[in-house]
Amino acid sequence: MRKLIVAVLCVASLSLSGCGVFGPIEATPGAAAKTELPEVGRNAHLAINEANVTLATAAVVIRGNIADRVWTKEQSQYYLDKVKEYRKQTDAAQKMVDTGDYITGGNMAGSVRSLIVILHREVAAQARKEGAK
Repeated sequence: MRKLIVAVLCVASLSLSGCGVFGPIEATPGAAAKTELPEVGRNAHLAINEANVTLATAAVVIRGNIADRVWTKEQSQYYLDKVKEYRKQTDAAQKMVDTGDYITGGNMAGSVRSLIVILHREVAAQARKEGAK
């Protein structure tokens, strides 16, 4: 039953990153530099934030499935390696944006987020499959 709940939460969490909860943040006194960015810079930061939120959500679900021993050690390591790979790619996109390469960094973050969503869906499908056994 717990595995089914985790699978349902996986699917539900995929829609969260696009909802208003994770929308643009109002300017605060300490965030003055980011509010002065051009629109392409703000969009790049938004893409990176969405990639980070999606990656964190997937990582939590993966860790939960590992703790529940849903997968073999090899499968668990595969998913952990994917999380590490996507974290590195998201960090690289952040560095590009930090140096002012907003278009490349934003595009990279968007692409990585798409890969994370695919991984998240794969994890959810695998959890559902294992939960049905």
